[in-house]
Amino acid sequence: MRDEEIVRLLKRRQEEGMTALIETYGHNVEWMAGKILGACHREDVEECVSDIYMKVWQEIEAYREEKGSLLLWIYGIARHTAIDRWRKIAGKQTVPLADFGPQEKLGIQPDFTNEISGKENARVIREAVHAMKAPDRHIFLMRYFYFMPVREIAARLGLSDKQVENRLRRGRKRLRKELMQKGVMPE
Repeated sequence: MRDEEIVRLLKRRQEEGMTALIETYGHNVEWMAGKILGACHREDVEECVSDIYMKVWQEIEAYREEKGSLLLWIYGIARHTAIDRWRKIAGKQTVPLADFGPQEKLGIQPDFTNEISGKENARVIREAVHAMKAPDRHIFLMRYFYFMPVREIAARLGLSDKQVENRLRRGRKRLRKELMQKGVMPE
């Protein structure tokens, strides 16, 4: 079933829409929850997946096709829901940016000496990524924000794996340079 039909059914509150959504994107939702929750008990991952579907059901009216695909919208909900679940399980009030941002894959060691500099550094990183041109920005977000494998990104964008890897490498290089210029990381 196509995304448009799934969205139409969900907006009409028809259960067939949720069934189609789970059949189409269930593995993506489970993968995202499992990736973030990691070593948590299987029950925690299953509860998180249920919470994700509930949020999709409740928030479907907020979905706008012109802002991105249904899958990326669901990934956003899944990511935030899984992080919230992780916080609850870990008993933490905050999630370190370094744990969930692209820094870990980029080899970036930003200055997080206090909460204010951490927020400012996160803002600078976000702005730098959003300043990238399409499709590089989309590739970057899919890889480092939604944790999608290179092969899946390539298939979605009609590129080869090598093209995606090259764009990621060039993007990391540009991002590192920009972050050094803005003082987020030492040169």
